[in-house]
Amino acid sequence: MYFLSSTCQGLLALVFAGACVSKVRTAASFAAFSDTVVTLGRVPRRLAGGLAAGIVSLEALTVLCLVVPKLYGVGLAAAAVLLTGFTHAIARALRDGTTVTCHCFGTSGDRPAGRTQIVRNRAHQHAAGARKKGTPTETNWRSRNARRLGRPSAGPGEE
Repeated sequence: MYFLSSTCQGLLALVFAGACVSKVRTAASFAAFSDTVVTLGRVPRRLAGGLAAGIVSLEALTVLCLVVPKLYGVGLAAAAVLLTGFTHAIARALRDGTTVTCHCFGTSGDRPAGRTQIVRNRAHQHAAGARKKGTPTETNWRSRNARRLGRPSAGPGEE
């Protein structure tokens, strides 16, 4: 379980880092994302830049939390909340018949947002739900089991 949850944690960190960097890489990519925020978020254009900057900041903070061992739980929760918001906005646009280009990764996506993005976000939400038991410092399988069995733990490379 530890390997699975660590892999999911790393995957989410990479996804959010890529999304964050691609949105602020150029002024055009940030402007495209701001336009998407206007349409998907149903906010006035004058507020879209601030909201877009806030979303990008939350994504960056999520990455930071996912890579700091003591904050991984906060990072997973933040990822789940952000993905839920993104999924809801896309689903609402589909339900209303609104066509909007997905700029989840800056200007790299020129296709309209649709079911593909919802499925992708749901898969990432499941990854955020793959939490590991114990503390993030418990990486050694033998150490975890040795404590459970009442034996002294063997360090790396020791049998």
